[in-house]
Amino acid sequence: MTRGRRLPFALAPLVAVALFAGCSDGETSDPENGCEASMQEAAGIDNNEQAITDIDPAIANCPDVASFVDASNKYPEALNGQDPNTVISDRCNDSAEGAICDEIAP
Repeated sequence: MTRGRRLPFALAPLVAVALFAGCSDGETSDPENGCEASMQEAAGIDNNEQAITDIDPAIANCPDVASFVDASNKYPEALNGQDPNTVISDRCNDSAEGAICDEIAP
């Protein structure tokens, strides 16, 4: 009976490692993470090379307007001083797509 008890304890670290490894591949299902990552990427583009469409991935990856605004506050360089709500409205009216565009649609 002692051996049966030790087996689960012996396997517990392996199971924990397997679960952690499965979750740590760099990808996440948390939309907020994709939102901030996209905003950070847009912020890293040199102002001289930045195009209006560089913000579209953030619009596509942010789950809502509030998340987009929060991410733009963390990475203000991404919008070059423009109002986040104006950027959302302009990009969604042009060609951007995402939950944000659905949220602001009339």
